[in-house]
Amino acid sequence: MEDDNTGYTYTGYESAFVPTPQGEAQPSDSGDAQTTTINGKVTVSKTSPNVRRWNPLGEFSSYTYQISLFMITPDAYDLFIASGRQQLNVLNNLNSSCSGGGAYLIAQSGGINDTNSTRADGFNFDYYIDNLRMTGAINPQSTGAPAFDYEMEFTITEAYGFSFITNLKRAADAIAKYSKIKNIEQAANHFSRQFFILGLRFLGYDKAGRLIEDTGQTHPRYYDILIKELKFKIDGRAVVYNIKATPIPIAEGMFTKRGMIDKGARNLTGGTVGEVLNALKTKLNNDQANYTDKITYNFDYVGPGAELIKNASIISPADVQKAKWPMTKLQNQSQVNVKTAQNATPVSTEKIVSFERELPITQAISQIVTQSTYLIDALTTVYKPTNEPDKKTDDYGEVEIQSEATVKWINVNPFIKNPRWSVERNDWIFDITYNITPYDTPMVINPAYIDKTKSYYGPIKRYRYWYTGENSEIIKYEQNFDNSFYNIVLDPNYTLQKSGPIPAAGDKRTSVARTGETGVGLEAQNSYVTSLYEPGAWATARLEILGDPDLLSYPMVSGDVKNYNPFYGPDGITMNPLSGQVFIEIDFKEAVDYNNSTGVMDINESILFWKYPPDIAEKVKGVSYMIKKIVSNFRSGKFTQDLECVVNTYWGADNTSSTTEREKAEGNNAETARFNRQPTGFVKDETPQNKTPGGDPCVRNPDNKVSTPPSIDDDAMSYLTNNPVDYTNLSDIRGP
Repeated sequence: MEDDNTGYTYTGYESAFVPTPQGEAQPSDSGDAQTTTINGKVTVSKTSPNVRRWNPLGEFSSYTYQISLFMITPDAYDLFIASGRQQLNVLNNLNSSCSGGGAYLIAQSGGINDTNSTRADGFNFDYYIDNLRMTGAINPQSTGAPAFDYEMEFTITEAYGFSFITNLKRAADAIAKYSKIKNIEQAANHFSRQFFILGLRFLGYDKAGRLIEDTGQTHPRYYDILIKELKFKIDGRAVVYNIKATPIPIAEGMFTKRGMIDKGARNLTGGTVGEVLNALKTKLNNDQANYTDKITYNFDYVGPGAELIKNASIISPADVQKAKWPMTKLQNQSQVNVKTAQNATPVSTEKIVSFERELPITQAISQIVTQSTYLIDALTTVYKPTNEPDKKTDDYGEVEIQSEATVKWINVNPFIKNPRWSVERNDWIFDITYNITPYDTPMVINPAYIDKTKSYYGPIKRYRYWYTGENSEIIKYEQNFDNSFYNIVLDPNYTLQKSGPIPAAGDKRTSVARTGETGVGLEAQNSYVTSLYEPGAWATARLEILGDPDLLSYPMVSGDVKNYNPFYGPDGITMNPLSGQVFIEIDFKEAVDYNNSTGVMDINESILFWKYPPDIAEKVKGVSYMIKKIVSNFRSGKFTQDLECVVNTYWGADNTSSTTEREKAEGNNAETARFNRQPTGFVKDETPQNKTPGGDPCVRNPDNKVSTPPSIDDDAMSYLTNNPVDYTNLSDIRGP
């Protein structure tokens, strides 16, 4: 399909948002994208992350990045979020109409030299922004929670004077005139606590020397942020302002200011996860009763299979303790009497959940889901709530689970809207909804779940590295093996039942919270959660790559949740880490030796740290890794990324030693080459009289003369004839 305006052709290997120049071929590993064309638009598959496994910046013959910092009105914030954080033009429209304000440019790398951006009041001269560092913790192992974190650091340089702070105040006052938010004048006094958007795009030329101007080809990214810290010093040189920031939803919904359950929550009653969370929602909203300006809390379920979380029963088949069941509810006050109390019966389909002290809302959600059948139905065994094993059977009272469900975890990310200034709190407040999404975990270090996890769905990116001749991305690679790492399991016979690369310590309990059960009642569930939160690993890797905009994800649900894609964001291309573990693959090769017959280097193409199970081996090209953290660095015109990864250890394969490709190659080619290069007179002679007692085919001549092998070449023969070897002073001679 050709776009009449750009003359670009959509290939089907990419999202429709990113056109490919007409006539240009895709890289050889563009992915086996599963796409559907509907009304001329490309719809990305939701079954595998295979849309674009190559770096789109490879389309540039040369490029640089542009960083922009905008201040926006609170009225414009909701519009920006509704666009999926994809467009600033909706805010520019507000600028022109003066209806609620819009986005105003504060600083930009390379200077403000375009005609499409509106400068903020007071910012008539350029401020230079650079040294941006974005740290994205996109895996439970890096956060220790069912939520992710993003932090940003950057510098703004003012060549002359130190007017940046003063101009921020002027800009905040000017923006207040356009906003229709109540109490906006008071908010303007807090100039560094305004709403900011950090924008990124890439500018450059294609291989034909044409300037790339199409919006999709410049890969724009936008992040709504709050400034956490602003520091500077005056020392006679240019003033550099060091700024730390975090995305607004994380700042408002995940930290202690708004994301805590104050003083705990007791007697939350319900039969399902949804019902218990509704009770928690009521508690959170009731806590706002003393405020005139109230925050509204809510819970929502997003993504494929999210209803399974909401409707999961909170009753465990291993726990039948009536003390945790609520009593029959009374219908009116007349039923409050002694007779009714005597006849009251426990409700076995519901459960009472209590949190005795304050804790983060995300942690409460996690502990509620842990007790539910959303997790229990995907396990093979759960334990009864006992403190010690039975003296006769030596077990804790196991209950076998007969279910074909796939074990998954959850991700919790806050969505905020309706920003307004609260005079009594002297702060911005929002309505906060906690989106709960299913989280796929194909790679679990605890082998108890190897048959219950979702199958490996492939990498978001695939790299060709050492001795492939096609390395275009990886700058540096490091790997570490930690042999002190081990699994904790309750079953003392565990190590007899399972084998694999990671050792285990049996008859031990996890340290995860046990809210809702006593004894070992949650050990099976907590064992799975611990395997996801464990910050360590047996094998880890760090690699530095050339920056890839597809990895500049946003750790929040954005855009239309009805079309939510578990692998990609609203643009159909940027990685979405909210619905499952994110993988990459690296293809390694190894030089063995030059082949004596062909003169060409023999290459070992089977670099593995252990064998993969057959179903994994047929999918992986090289070595598979799980990404824990991505650090994106923009400095002095160079864009690179540091990836912290876990080298995936899949259970179920026979990891016994066997002949490797390198051993085969050395045996067939390299060893032959070594013998044929010997200039010392030691040759491969298989005649019985010349063999040493040990069977060594390297001959020792008893007459101190050099024997002539049939296969030796003329040059070697000439050398040996003119340079006889004296062995008399050597006690033993053997070839290499």
